[in-house]
Amino acid sequence: MGQFCHTCHNEKKVQISKEKERQEKYAWNALFSKDVVDLSKLPNRKLVLKARDILEKIASGWPYQQLKGKQLNHDRQILSIPVNQDYRLLFKRRQQHWLPIKLLSHEEYNTKKPGAIK
Repeated sequence: MGQFCHTCHNEKKVQISKEKERQEKYAWNALFSKDVVDLSKLPNRKLVLKARDILEKIASGWPYQQLKGKQLNHDRQILSIPVNQDYRLLFKRRQQHWLPIKLLSHEEYNTKKPGAIK
């Protein structure tokens, strides 16, 4: 009576911490299914959150110029907005709205032939 095992207590804390991390990771991964474009190839959480912010702003009617977006020269119906130096979000104009098409890496974006982006 009155004895306390520090080893058992620490192992229990580690177990609880690992379970919490597992649940957080599961919840984070579940959010990807709600994204309108696949953002799972982004390398870190910060970029995913930035891409989601861009998607939300464009959906709410923000001017794309404020997000450093540009219409493509060969197809003015396609809009490219940089997430960072390595990734771009593409949108297609439908009536008065920009609808998200896909996320491309900088390499994919630069190797697409004009007109190949759909």
